[in-house]
Amino acid sequence: MSTTFPVMFDPTALTTASQTLYTVPEGANVLRNLHIKVANYTATARWVTVWNVISGGTAADANTSVKQYVVPINDYVLIPVCRLEAGGFIDAAAEADTALVASQHGGDLFTP
Repeated sequence: MSTTFPVMFDPTALTTASQTLYTVPEGANVLRNLHIKVANYTATARWVTVWNVISGGTAADANTSVKQYVVPINDYVLIPVCRLEAGGFIDAAAEADTALVASQHGGDLFTP
């Protein structure tokens, strides 16, 4: 058994197209305890959608963590990510290009 605390992704400006923020490495890894911090540095409230997708899946309503969740002006929200196993991934999209920035907050990979 081991636990690692990797940098999963660098701060990323979100776009209107769904983009993958992180994919859990293959093997016996399990992603847990991750929150995504989504910050809005603009003068307009903007929404974000985040998907937690199991291996082999696609971003869809059935695996939405939050859908069109509004991030207030000059503020941020923390979005919890459910447990994901190897091959699972996190996708995100924003209402407007580059208005929101997603970054890792916590998170670890556990190998049972």
